Amino acid sequence: MIKVWDFPTRAFHWILVIAMAICVYTSYNLSERFNIPFSTSDMSALQLHQYAGTLILSLLIFRIIWGIVGATTARFTNFIKGPSQIIDYLKASKTSTEGHNPLGALMVIALILILLVQVITGLFLEDNSWAWGNAPLADKISGTTRGIMASLHTNGRAVLLWLIGIHIAAVFIYIMVKRQNLIKAMITGKRSQQNAHTKEAKSIQNDHPLLGMLIMAAIIAATFYYLF
Repeated sequence: MIKVWDFPTRAFHWILVIAMAICVYTSYNLSERFNIPFSTSDMSALQLHQYAGTLILSLLIFRIIWGIVGATTARFTNFIKGPSQIIDYLKASKTSTEGHNPLGALMVIALILILLVQVITGLFLEDNSWAWGNAPLADKISGTTRGIMASLHTNGRAVLLWLIGIHIAAVFIYIMVKRQNLIKAMITGKRSQQNAHTKEAKSIQNDHPLLGMLIMAAIIAATFYYLF
């Protein structure tokens, strides 16, 4: 077995999945209220939406930093490739990395960009309902600009859902057609030599799980402290 994904990258991925699921669900059910365990009061869907969105913002900040200083396969320089390598992968499934392949890298970048648009625009929105209150930075911009932010945030959801759908479909195509279980690798962090994407595949380097999780926790704490 070779190690393909470090623990901070895997933790980022699955926490992000949960936070995104909460954001999508609450965006369609803003009038709901939820009973929170160990809490003396319930929480509105909008409040939960804002908290989950802030968590996503924290995770994206971490991922950008970890994409520079993290383990081998987490680094952007490892998996972002030029047009020629993307074409080679489309033609013959040739890839030079055990992590994201050149085509998968495009999905990673697209998801990061659309999520950044969603969380940044969401910070400036105003709530005119009874549900909870304005977003943390709503008073920093004018009404006209806030309207633009609201439009981007609303329309961005559709783009995000399409990307998520494509991403999930691609994962299951890999399982059924190529017999490559990408989900299992993202859970365990490991892949067998027989299923390696490259010749003479080696485990990741610069693996620092404790440091990565400390950085993630610090960013999450700092983001929530600043915004709330």
